[in-house]
Amino acid sequence: MNIQNGLAALQAEDLSNIIRITRRKLEQEGRQVILKDDEAVIALKQYYALPLLAYPRQQFAISSVVDSYWHFHVLDTRGYRDFCHRVDGCFMHHVPMDPDDRIDFVRVRNLYKQTRALLVQNFVGAVSERAYPILRGNDKDVVICRFDYCVTGDLFDNLLQADGDHYTMDLFDDFLQTDSEHQSPEARTA
Repeated sequence: MNIQNGLAALQAEDLSNIIRITRRKLEQEGRQVILKDDEAVIALKQYYALPLLAYPRQQFAISSVVDSYWHFHVLDTRGYRDFCHRVDGCFMHHVPMDPDDRIDFVRVRNLYKQTRALLVQNFVGAVSERAYPILRGNDKDVVICRFDYCVTGDLFDNLLQADGDHYTMDLFDDFLQTDSEHQSPEARTA
């Protein structure tokens, strides 16, 4: 994916529906809505831009504030799959952190510190501390999950083309298994 094309696609992407759905859901659950809608759009787009900004194989961690928006985007599985292909040319996996797993917590916490530093470096003066707070103390409520890896190339293209009776991105992890029942029809006949 060409970086300029990816950034242009990201800039043009309308995330307003995702933002409205998330806000409405947070309000229904009695949770505090911390970000204004436009602030949420910017914070989410900044996070999505990181793999394009010369960090394609790096892992990132997201704040719990922005994760709520990413989570509702991921729930629209087909829309999210298509978005990932348009913007990054890869599928950006959402991996929840287990806050009770000390090793996972420390790893994701360190990833979040690196992610925040990259955001500040790439978006000078435009990173909201409400969206991406500076960690203080234990902060288990700030760091919640991570972006694990991008799937690119032929595998991603095959998953995008396979649909209906075959495979979708929802079954990505099953697709990677070597068991023949999880292989594509072409692989089974080979």
